[in-house]
Amino acid sequence: MKLIDLVDVDTLEQLQRSFCKATGMSIGITDLEGNPIVPSKDFWTRLCTFYHRQTPEGEENCHRNDARAGAEAARTRKPFIYRCNRGLIDFAVPVEMKGELIAYMSGGQVLDEEPDLEKFGRQAEELGIEDVDGYLEAVKEINVIPKARIEGAANLLHIIANTISQLAYQRLIQKEKADEMEKTAEALLTPIVPITDNILIMPLIGTIDTPRSQKIMESLLHGISQHQAQVVIIDITGVPMVDTSVANHLLQTARAAAMLGSRVVLVGISAEIAQTIIQLEIDLSDITTIADLRGGVEFALGLVNKRIVPIKSEFE
Repeated sequence: MKLIDLVDVDTLEQLQRSFCKATGMSIGITDLEGNPIVPSKDFWTRLCTFYHRQTPEGEENCHRNDARAGAEAARTRKPFIYRCNRGLIDFAVPVEMKGELIAYMSGGQVLDEEPDLEKFGRQAEELGIEDVDGYLEAVKEINVIPKARIEGAANLLHIIANTISQLAYQRLIQKEKADEMEKTAEALLTPIVPITDNILIMPLIGTIDTPRSQKIMESLLHGISQHQAQVVIIDITGVPMVDTSVANHLLQTARAAAMLGSRVVLVGISAEIAQTIIQLEIDLSDITTIADLRGGVEFALGLVNKRIVPIKSEFE
């Protein structure tokens, strides 16, 4: 499971923006390999973005720092606060779901005391930065925040991140259960009941609209293929109305079944539905119609050279 599977990008970006605004610290969200889940540079300091990470070597150095901090946070399962080798204070926060590590959040890019500009100046020269004055101006922009506040922010982010992931996980589970219930409901609306190796019954109940008719056809054709059925009995005893649309759907289903080598037998046409079919001049000549389910089963058995044989009692 990945964090991006649980929380959408917009929510993560909103979390980053709100955290930066409230604390004055940067924030980044990465997967377990250190790859950004959402763009983070908008939330970084100018010093890190345009100086420390500007070159491939600098980017690699910062990546190693992040990886080391992430590994320590993963080991302890709590925020890890440290001073990077460029002199700034950063922290890494593990993001977990059901006890499993799924991401890291890193933040900071702050100082806990006023910067030593001479020291940072020497560092700029060591890094080969030509614009030393610009580098020092970026250093001066770094927020100076007491250690206690940095620790509090890291702990707060840890709580927020894991609360969000747990709530999102619960929503995911609920969605999966809802999807499963929907699939079960669809199966109940289009049931396939095999009564022999090559005869299926599909009892239909309720109104048949266009979406449901499509499901009926899909379910029927899947059942024919799965059971190698020669005959399919469609029982519409529980269908309250058959109009032109429903009749057309039944005809299409019968024709599709015929392409798979199966014959459709329609049973359960009531007197009212029969009158409607006549009045609407609906042509059902492509479908064999039988009055009731019993007659339909007997007819279907005859098509496959089988019949119902009464079982004699041993006392007879």
